[in-house]
Amino acid sequence: MHPSESGDRAAVCRSNKSQEAPPRRQEVKSALASKAGVSRDVGAPSAALEAMVLQIKELLLGLEAVAIGGLLRQAARIEVKGDGELVGELDILVQDAISAHFESDGVRVFGEEGAFQPELLRSGKVILVDPVDGTHNYMLGLPMFGCMCTLLEDGVAAASVIWLPVEQRLEGGGIYVATRGGGAWLHRAESEPIALSVSANSSLAASFVALEGKTQKIARSLAARHLVAASRRARIGLSSCWAGTRVAQGARTLTSLDVLLCVEAKPWDTLPIALLIEEAGGRVTDLSGTPWSLTNCSTLLMTNGHLHAQALDALRCGDAGVAR
Repeated sequence: MHPSESGDRAAVCRSNKSQEAPPRRQEVKSALASKAGVSRDVGAPSAALEAMVLQIKELLLGLEAVAIGGLLRQAARIEVKGDGELVGELDILVQDAISAHFESDGVRVFGEEGAFQPELLRSGKVILVDPVDGTHNYMLGLPMFGCMCTLLEDGVAAASVIWLPVEQRLEGGGIYVATRGGGAWLHRAESEPIALSVSANSSLAASFVALEGKTQKIARSLAARHLVAASRRARIGLSSCWAGTRVAQGARTLTSLDVLLCVEAKPWDTLPIALLIEEAGGRVTDLSGTPWSLTNCSTLLMTNGHLHAQALDALRCGDAGVAR
């Protein structure tokens, strides 16, 4: 997919006054209760939840050689699913590894590859898996792909783990972890985790925007075009895992990704990054401003919080018809 540049800003509705930027997050849990535009009870994750997160992390790290080898060789077997989407060997390998490890302990595992029953996600402990987010990038030999897992407890996203194999190989990191009330963190080899914070940018006109979803739906969306036109720069098709992790760490990258619009996505595409971004101090809603949840996670606006109202206004100028 080709990058999209921002267009004429003059035709876009002007925004409401933005929020003040919150202070940089400290790497101590006492500072994790401050979220931009987010208000909810904050509590330390349970020992059982932390253990599950650690197990998922170790399982994924053990697959690095397979993931990088397949990317470099471009020799993986590819199949076409009934909906026209691609599935490769790595998709099956990742989901099977997680299923085999956790289902024996009574934890249900659902994901993109396999039968999906939404009603079964609303009770008990469930792991929702997107084994290879950015499959087409992977098949093209592009590095923007990864694996995303969400741990649900009675239908609520309690934790997420996002693994970017190429980033792991290049930087010794590549594992992003968020727990509800516990913050968002980048885990690096042989060093302490780094607390993540969104950018402090409060101007949509100076923002960097990403769009994820079906190419044709985004291309036909007047609302998405208005959002792009109101920004400084935009990209389509980075993959949800790469775009979401860039928004969550906007305070530490050389230039920040400030806004992510996901269009008609599946729960495994949006829930992991929604929790990560929110725990990093951002804000996530649907296009009416309603907070995200398991039953409201298809089309979502994810921002650093400071320019969320401006982004919503820009989308509404396009008649809010993102999926039209």
